[in-house]
Amino acid sequence: MSLKGLVTKVTPTKFHYWIYKYILRWRGMTAFPTYLNMSISPKSLKNWADSNLTVKWSNFDDGWIKTLKKRSLLVYTIYFGLAFILKVLSFGLVSIKKTDFIIVYGKI
Repeated sequence: MSLKGLVTKVTPTKFHYWIYKYILRWRGMTAFPTYLNMSISPKSLKNWADSNLTVKWSNFDDGWIKTLKKRSLLVYTIYFGLAFILKVLSFGLVSIKKTDFIIVYGKI
């Protein structure tokens, strides 16, 4: 779980459009409705796939954080401050950098 995931879950799609356009300045990118649930956590996905699929590759990506740092140091600093506080309060359950999980499956 990450601060980004929590914010994404509780904010409306219009907020995501605003972040893409004015904070990250990602032109041509679009936001879409998100449906985050613990059943799609990395651990749950790996457990689900164990019976039918094999994991070929998996990794966490934090590229958007690097973009955020380049575009708005103030927002980046606020994000990391909040994420650090949340990590401490959650006893390490909320991650600062593990925000986007990418997994590639193959047939057994």
